[in-house]
Amino acid sequence: MRHVPSDVAHSFNDLIADLYDTGDVRRLLALPLRDSGLTRKEHHALASLVTVIDKLLEDHPSDETDEAILQDSRWPEIRIVAGRAAKVLREND
Repeated sequence: MRHVPSDVAHSFNDLIADLYDTGDVRRLLALPLRDSGLTRKEHHALASLVTVIDKLLEDHPSDETDEAILQDSRWPEIRIVAGRAAKVLREND
């Protein structure tokens, strides 16, 4: 997955594109662990993040604005899961 400097401002859609399209995280998670280049801990952290983001996206129409999506009450949970994933991924940099 590509590393993006933390000071780069992204919209929600840009972040999702980085995770799902550029990073192709679903393809990576579908590979056998030994072929993915991920540790078991990294795989679990990314899979957990994809699960909570997928649920959020399923509950919002694709034409909805970033602002509407960002009003969803699940963001505290998503931030926690994303923070855990980021920490795990940084541990092995």
